[in-house]
Amino acid sequence: MKSFVGFLCVGLFLLAAGCQPPAPLEHSSILKLSNDMDNQVPADVLNLAKTDHVALLKKGVEKYDAMPVKDYTCLFVKQEKLGGRLGDEQNVAIKFLGDPFSVAMVWTKNPPLGDALIYVEGEYKNNKGVSQMLVRPKPAFQWLVGKSVLKLPDGPDAMRNSLRPVTKFGFRNGLVSLLEVYEPAIAAKECKMQYDGVTEVGGRKCVVLTRILPEGKDYPARITETCLDIELLLPLRIVGYDRDNSLLCNYEYHEVKLNPGLKPRDFTPQANNIAPPKK
Repeated sequence: MKSFVGFLCVGLFLLAAGCQPPAPLEHSSILKLSNDMDNQVPADVLNLAKTDHVALLKKGVEKYDAMPVKDYTCLFVKQEKLGGRLGDEQNVAIKFLGDPFSVAMVWTKNPPLGDALIYVEGEYKNNKGVSQMLVRPKPAFQWLVGKSVLKLPDGPDAMRNSLRPVTKFGFRNGLVSLLEVYEPAIAAKECKMQYDGVTEVGGRKCVVLTRILPEGKDYPARITETCLDIELLLPLRIVGYDRDNSLLCNYEYHEVKLNPGLKPRDFTPQANNIAPPKK
């Protein structure tokens, strides 16, 4: 556990769960392993992957809390469609602490206007008492805005560069966000679920859970593929596609180190080569 690089609905269950029989996926960027890999998946995980994604994702939340995961580091790979245009793939070195909720990010490939940030819940509050990110602009912009700036995590500047605010980052938040779409979609009988076999993310074996939702609804993605680690039940990759099956977002966690012992001091400006905010 120290380091790692890091839906098939059937029969009467479908009627009980409010799902429709699955339709074939028209598009996928996930490379599946050979069909005989199912025997390497724990029986309970395989059964839920085939029959009940919600129960499996909830099991992931429970496992995360029970370990417990207090902190981790990883290489986060992301690519998103913003303003109708698919952006370049970005690589981000991450430090994460659960209490207080703290995230430090340093872009190592294709940074946006800022190439590093820290967010600590309760710190850098604005005049409304809302915590802000401390962002380091890229060198080309520092002459204009300074060596660091404070930004709201879900403000317009931040959301021009990301589909999700930093406050929603992390494994647990990812599981919860998936459930927040699954559960109402199932209740509305609008969810098609598939089990799509086994893949690898950074050398870790994962089951592939595919969710298909109808067009014309207020869902974040029409098709979502979740690669769930078969042992730790962490979502190591989440891929979303829009109505024409083009890539909407791709999030991957690599080189993950769970519970390396991060402390609040690891999320200060000094520890992350970011200038302190102006007084």
